[in-house]
This record gives sequence, structure tokens and C-alpha cells, in this order.
Amino acid sequence: LHKGYYVDGQLKVYKNYYPNGSLEREFKGINTFSALSKVYYDNGNIKSEVKYVEAAPLIWSDYYDNGQLEYYEEYHKSFDYHIAKRSYYKDGKAESLFEMINKKKLEYTQNDFYETGNKKVEGALIYDKKIYDYRKIGTWKFYAENGSLDKKESY
Repeated sequence: LHKGYYVDGQLKVYKNYYPNGSLEREFKGINTFSALSKVYYDNGNIKSEVKYVEAAPLIWSDYYDNGQLEYYEEYHKSFDYHIAKRSYYKDGKAESLFEMINKKKLEYTQNDFYETGNKKVEGALIYDKKIYDYRKIGTWKFYAENGSLDKKESY
């Protein structure tokens, strides 16, 4: 059910297995400060993959049981703000895309979608270091499910 290896008291590699013998989880120490963890469904498809730096998740990906990416999240190495956050419907269509567009100004775009693929919301944000959170900026557009513009809000 479990196999692992230590070197100089540090866990380097371990694996857990389902009762049927298929791989459930694996962990690899990359160096003293970072590690990679993978979790699998019992059908063998990847369920989750996480890169840790100093015990905190830096990059995280979750998958549906069909192998399709469900969620992706990446932080800046300081862990203060995101580089990107993306979520997807089970068929692979984008559900929400939050992505950095300007590293110096910490500006982002946010685009959300209906299951049909039509845009639901679009706008820009900025990471505000004073409040340790994201603020909406500029004009945000909200769409009806049929794709028509429903309303606009200014920030």
C-alpha cells in the first residue's frame, strides 16, 4: 500500500497504492525547499498535481476523472498574488480565466463563460498591496446567456 524513501532524514519519494495495485498518490522531494505531489483516480487518470515550495502550494492543477483539466492556479513565488487562475467545464470549455497581463502593475483580466461557451463577464483587476486583495478597475461587462450585453459597470 505504501513505499517511501528517505535520505539523511528527508523524505525524497513515496507512493501510495489502491487495493487493486494502481497508483493512488506519489510525492517527490525536488530539493530541500520544493516538492511535487500527484494524486490519481483509481482508473489511472491524474486527479491532482501540486508543486510545493517551502510547504506551500505554488502551482496547483486539478483534473476531472476523464483526464480533462478542471482547475489551474499559480502563485507568484512570494505567494502574495496570483499569476493565473483558470477553471474549465468537464467538456474542456473555459469557465473562468483570471490571468496576469502586466507584471509591473499587477494587472489582470477576468473572463467568465457560460457552459455554452458564450461570455458571461469580462473585466480588469489590479492587485492592491494595501488591502492584500484584487480590485476591479475600468469597465466590466456582463452578458446574458444568449451573448447579448446585459449591463456595464465602471470601477
